[in-house]
Amino acid sequence: SFPYDRLSHVQSTTMFGGMENPTAIFYDADAYRKRAVRELTVAHETAHQWFGDAVTQDDWHHLWLSEGFATYFAALWLRHAEGDSAFRAEMRRRAEAVYASKATERPILDTLATDLMGLLNSNNYPKGAWVLHTLRGLIGDSAFTTGIRDWYRTYRDSSALSADFARVMSKAAGQDLEWYFRQALLQPGYPKLDIGWRHEGRRLTLSIRQVQPEGWGTFRMPGLVLRVDGKPVTVNIEKGETALRLDDIRRAPREIVVDPDGWWLLQANVRAER
Repeated sequence: SFPYDRLSHVQSTTMFGGMENPTAIFYDADAYRKRAVRELTVAHETAHQWFGDAVTQDDWHHLWLSEGFATYFAALWLRHAEGDSAFRAEMRRRAEAVYASKATERPILDTLATDLMGLLNSNNYPKGAWVLHTLRGLIGDSAFTTGIRDWYRTYRDSSALSADFARVMSKAAGQDLEWYFRQALLQPGYPKLDIGWRHEGRRLTLSIRQVQPEGWGTFRMPGLVLRVDGKPVTVNIEKGETALRLDDIRRAPREIVVDPDGWWLLQANVRAER
């Protein structure tokens, strides 16, 4: 249910495109007059009424609990309004913002940061949204929805930290997700995969290497899907190098697509090995 007794959308003066004041969202007057206030901005600021206002971060360094949530739920609203293709395009756009940003050299939970306004960056907005999206892919829609509702119900009208969210989601999923949140929030960057393949006889061998900068660390990606000529193949990435062997493959693959359903924030290069 909506956390407050009303909601007003107000043409005002703000240094941002929108400001999520509880019950009264402010929008930049110039943008409003020019009809340049985007629907996604309205969705983002409205989502803040639940996440950021009714439930807020107890420490500014955990800003993703507000901005990442609003960014992701605005994207989910887009999915509801315009369909899955619009949602996927929006998440790709958010991923490109992460790839292009210098902020990705730092973790989301950048506790050493002293420029608090500087935390209004791609880590806490689009990358924070991707933390939620990948989590949803890992645990499924039902557990994800249950966890989000429990999070809101437990911490409504109060504040919390990322560890509290991890605990709530682990309970909803029925599994310990500490590894995932440690990776997603405390490691900088994202996985960069170099995938080489060799076809010999009726066997296809794939060598999957993580080639992101050493300082980003190694990422776990359980259940990563590769689509080989239209056929999905699942591989669990647990370390820097992973080998995958597929038997009864009659011909060399024409196409290998990494993460075709777009659940992971990653970059991948696929090549034939000689």
